[in-house]
Amino acid sequence: MAATLAPPAALQRRTLTRLQVGIVGAAAIGVTAVLFTVAQFQGVLDFILVAYLLYLVGQTGVSYAVEGARSAKNRLALTLLISALFLALVPLVAVLWYTLQRGLQAISPGFFSHSMSGVGPLDSGGGAYHAIIGTLEQVLIASIISIPVGLLAAVYIVEYGRGRLAYWIRFFVDVMVGLPSIVAGLFIFAFWVLALHKGFSGFAAGMALAILMMPIVVRASEEMLKLVPDDLREASYALGIPRWRTIVSVVLPSASA
Repeated sequence: MAATLAPPAALQRRTLTRLQVGIVGAAAIGVTAVLFTVAQFQGVLDFILVAYLLYLVGQTGVSYAVEGARSAKNRLALTLLISALFLALVPLVAVLWYTLQRGLQAISPGFFSHSMSGVGPLDSGGGAYHAIIGTLEQVLIASIISIPVGLLAAVYIVEYGRGRLAYWIRFFVDVMVGLPSIVAGLFIFAFWVLALHKGFSGFAAGMALAILMMPIVVRASEEMLKLVPDDLREASYALGIPRWRTIVSVVLPSASA
């Protein structure tokens, strides 16, 4: 059995332990507390900021003395990245906490069975019944419009698309993928509400949502249809089955499997 040779002591890399890092953090907090006591500073945010800066300086200095300049720079950059991550999460956590703190008080069985009809902005009561029904209605309308149209467009692109029409369909689908939702809403507002005078309704919102869903359905269906092997199509054609029947009986079931 071969013996494992340990590297010489001069080549062994020294690293800071978690205990040493914790001691640096505790020292930064202690020094900050002393400074605030002597200088009579106030403010929680000021205390956290000063302690954080002292921790950065202390950690970098100790790491430079123990691990070397390269590891000290790496540890400083890692600390700054983690700090930026927590700083970015603070607004999100604050919004979630505020929403849960204020919203959980209103959650009750009546919240899901009452709407905001007749409830003023400063009145208590009401519920989310109208929002739930409206959401289901709009998603259903958008699905009824976008799924069949998107699937048919994908079938045409994959199975029949060889000319300029297929090129323009792909072009418009690519453009619509990056379409902002506000543009779809403004289009329906200008066409359906202002031009045709149909007014605001769940159907109008469903059409706007269908515009956003359609390119996604086309792209997803197109990729799934491309996964169907050409051997299945050729075998179906060899049996004398027409193309439309091959698509319905072979391609679509294989793509959905």
